[in-house]
Amino acid sequence: MKNLKILRCCLLECLRNHHLVAIADALPWLEELDIHFSCYYWSTEWDSNSRSAKYLITDAGIEVMSRKLRGLRKIDITGQVGCSDRSLIALSSNCVL
Repeated sequence: MKNLKILRCCLLECLRNHHLVAIADALPWLEELDIHFSCYYWSTEWDSNSRSAKYLITDAGIEVMSRKLRGLRKIDITGQVGCSDRSLIALSSNCVL
């Protein structure tokens, strides 16, 4: 598994903060992570209750993940509506480029 440097988990509606932590714990040598999510794929039943923090990848998840994946060079968080500038600050502060 140590040869795995790139992981693509894009377009997964079920991906949450605790998954990011599990990925970081299992693959601390990861260099690229694609977790983008296109709004095009959202369910028509996506309501305001589904948008609560427990249903999204958020700044908090990105912050924890970035502290564990110090060698992360590239990440795609396009469409992750729970992420803000706070995620970018955490990534640029914690991940060595």
